Amino acid sequence: MLITNAGIITGNIDNPFISDGAITIEGTRIVEVGESAELTGKYDSHEILYAKGSIVTPGLVNAHMHLYSSLARGMPYPKEAPKNFVEILEKIWWKLDKALTLDDVQLSAMVGLMESAKWGVTTVIDHHSSPNAISGSLNLIGDALKEVGLRGVLCYEVSDRDGASSRDKAIKENADFLDALNAKSGDLAGLFGLHASFTLSDDALDAALEANSGHGFHIHVGEDRFDLEDAIRKNNVGVVQRLSEKGILTEKSIAAHCVYIVEGDTELLNESGVLVTHQPQSNANNGVGRAGIPDLLKKGVRVALGTDSYTHNILEEAHFALLNHDTQNNGPLNIDDLKLILSENACAASGYLNVKLGIIEAGAEADILMYDYDSPTPMNSENIYSHLFYGLRGEHPKNVIAKGEFIVKDFILTKVNEETVLERSRKASKELWDRL
Repeated sequence: MLITNAGIITGNIDNPFISDGAITIEGTRIVEVGESAELTGKYDSHEILYAKGSIVTPGLVNAHMHLYSSLARGMPYPKEAPKNFVEILEKIWWKLDKALTLDDVQLSAMVGLMESAKWGVTTVIDHHSSPNAISGSLNLIGDALKEVGLRGVLCYEVSDRDGASSRDKAIKENADFLDALNAKSGDLAGLFGLHASFTLSDDALDAALEANSGHGFHIHVGEDRFDLEDAIRKNNVGVVQRLSEKGILTEKSIAAHCVYIVEGDTELLNESGVLVTHQPQSNANNGVGRAGIPDLLKKGVRVALGTDSYTHNILEEAHFALLNHDTQNNGPLNIDDLKLILSENACAASGYLNVKLGIIEAGAEADILMYDYDSPTPMNSENIYSHLFYGLRGEHPKNVIAKGEFIVKDFILTKVNEETVLERSRKASKELWDRL
């Protein structure tokens, strides 16, 4: 395939924007990128897609997601409103995840992945929970990824909240899934899932460490004040120090949120090389506060962007992150910060999947978005990310290519029948809500 006459946001620092560019794709990879005039004659035997009036970008990565919550939209609200974050978990999310069947797990994954694809997300790093449908759940999510055409990095959350039997099944689900992975596939990878410090005993952490064969962990860290206070009360140290001393936080691991950390934690996060993920819309929705992302970035901590299932639109999440940090809250975030954060999304996913993502250059995977975008102002290498975060954030890409294939074409999913899946999900959602 040869895409021509497009404005290309490459993700390449040395050549960030090509105003009239072309991309040659063979199989799952990009083989050449350059000016349209140069490549058109060279590859005229390829299928040609004329993209004049389009902006082309690399596919997006969601660095922290909960696909299992996809059937929650519109479900009955608790009779007694939650008063704090722990009650939000107890009255909403822990009731929902316990009611999920394996069929629900597969359907919720399909629904969430279809929406993700339509927003241009081509790789999802997911954190799953279904305490009464544990065994085989990660394989079902993996099947859904394949069906929609996306890449994924999966894990199952280990927790003590439902007792030792459930905890041990969760540990086994992670271990079995990780052991069966094909590390060279480029489509599917895994982490070892943990819920949060306040639901994990030392015995649980030790058991997870013993069962994990060299993979990173994916855990919520200091999402709410309660997580920090619980760690100090039980261990006389904060969450980050507790997990660091246990060996949970490594350069392969993900620490989601990090809203509530204490003095010295930033240095520990930096030294460990762990990836911190920022989910500002979810944090605002839950009323838990704002992570000190500007300070983390200044101290060299790796930061990526997730959505925590609040939305599937990573560009909207990035825009909200810009608005949500100001000079009264440990300094502002700027567009250069968001460029760095999104590049970390791609770097992390590339590392887990052993392929080159998040960049349009020769040798990279052909995960590409095409937006209809008729800009009212000039676009150039200096201002393209302003257009991305302020102009494209509310737009669905017209075409989404993943692994060299269209998964969305003319705004329509190509590999699945969306209406058939939605008919099933509406029926399953009603039955799920009745079980709450």
